[in-house]
Amino acid sequence: MKKKILLSVILFIGLFVSIFSFTSTSKAVDISDPDLELDATKQKEILAAYDLDHNGIIQARDVTKMKQDIKKNGEKNYTNNEAYMLQRLCVYDCQFTWCQATVHRLRYFYRYIDMGQLLYIDYFPNGSGKIIAHINMHGRFIRVSYDYDKYGGR
Repeated sequence: MKKKILLSVILFIGLFVSIFSFTSTSKAVDISDPDLELDATKQKEILAAYDLDHNGIIQARDVTKMKQDIKKNGEKNYTNNEAYMLQRLCVYDCQFTWCQATVHRLRYFYRYIDMGQLLYIDYFPNGSGKIIAHINMHGRFIRVSYDYDKYGGR
């Protein structure tokens, strides 16, 4: 009888430990993986937009936080399509859409910023006279450039 109880306790503890260790792990994707074919700028844009727990990697926990935000606030901050794409990214099966836009007036530059979620702005990268805004519009990343040297502050 004691052997059966001892065996049951050992099996229960082993089962509990295996279940706990399985559920506490989270699949994370290293977006610098060469299989994803993302350059440094694209990696920075994805992290700025979707790394919700700010740990430097995209993981299932970020998808969960995004889905909770959608459930709580509706599609105000993120869309279901973005959550789906981020979930696919966690299994290396996602292609984000990348777009370029060039504007000749500063007010159009600001209009692009107002249309989406501003991720970050590059002021005069590589010594050029351009300002480049990186914007996320529901899973579509748009780089809007304005040539400050050519057009000035108009």
